[in-house]
This record gives sequence, C-alpha cells and structure tokens, in this order.
Amino acid sequence: EMTVPSLLGIELEDPSYDPKKVPIEKLVRMDSKDVVQKAQQEMQHLKRHFLVVVLADPDGEPQEDKDPVISTDLTDSRQTFLGQCQACHWQFNTLRHAQYSTMMILNHIHNKP
Repeated sequence: EMTVPSLLGIELEDPSYDPKKVPIEKLVRMDSKDVVQKAQQEMQHLKRHFLVVVLADPDGEPQEDKDPVISTDLTDSRQTFLGQCQACHWQFNTLRHAQYSTMMILNHIHNKP
C-alpha cells in the first residue's frame, strides 16, 4: 500500500526513526505537481468518506422565517438532547429510525406539559 510517508521514505512504525539520518539514496526529489498528484492518488480511496458541498449563489432575496422560535429544555444543550435520545431509544442510523425519532421529538416538543 502506498502512503504519503512511504512515498517520502519515512517509516512511521520504526521507533528509532530520525528524519535527519535518512540516507540520501532513500529521499526522492519531486516536483510540486508530482507531490500534489501523489497526494491526490493517495486520497482517492477516501473520497467516499467526505461530504463535499458546492454552494450556489442564491436566487432572489432571502426569505424571512414566519414561524416563531420554540425554545425547550430538550434543545437547550447537546447533552440534554443526547440524554433524552438515549433514554427514549431515539436513533438515526436508518431512515426508518430517523423518521420515527424525528416524529417523537416533534411530539415531545409540541405536547410538553
């Protein structure tokens, strides 16, 4: 497997590794374009692990939200929300669970005594 450290002649598993003592024969002089190309090749297998968003210019004026802000103790902090999700077994790992959990959260917010 090609890694950036292996391309640069660096062995990270070696505890006695000293970058100042690498033999000149092991070092590879590369043009900056080659370095970028090698890095892109190395990152190619990770491309499905990232979400890339391309923002477009908005069409027209921004719209004003007409719904009132609903503040509850459930949404005041991340820890409170996470605790409630764990206590009620609300999970979001599948579409079905996410739909159910969202419905239950909305029910909890709107029907709170």
